[in-house]
Amino acid sequence: MLFYITQMSRAALLIYGDALSTSSRQDVVDYFKMALNNTMTTYEKGLHLLSSKGVPISAPTIPYPQKVDFVEKESFISVIGGKFRPLTAIEIKHLQVNINTNALGKSMMLGFSQGIAGIKLCRCGTFLWL
Repeated sequence: MLFYITQMSRAALLIYGDALSTSSRQDVVDYFKMALNNTMTTYEKGLHLLSSKGVPISAPTIPYPQKVDFVEKESFISVIGGKFRPLTAIEIKHLQVNINTNALGKSMMLGFSQGIAGIKLCRCGTFLWL
């Protein structure tokens, strides 16, 4: 449940930040600032509680380069031509966030499927009823 709250507050930070940056009325700006501050507090508390429970959400580590590599080609989009490049740090972080989100989704689907396993459903028109 704690991981769920932390992940949902992470999503809310993105949504409230976007809503704040596109608002112009002062009352709406004030509301989204308040919502963003509350969400930041929830996210921080979630991180601290997860860490205290032994489940830290840490960023992936990237080893410090031993030598300098220079870009040899001007095209950063070389995957289209069949040539691959190393992932950037932000791409690695996004992969980690997606893996965490997918793990949460899988756990929720498993929990819902176990909770509904013994209940019979009937189709009445276009709706499913318990």
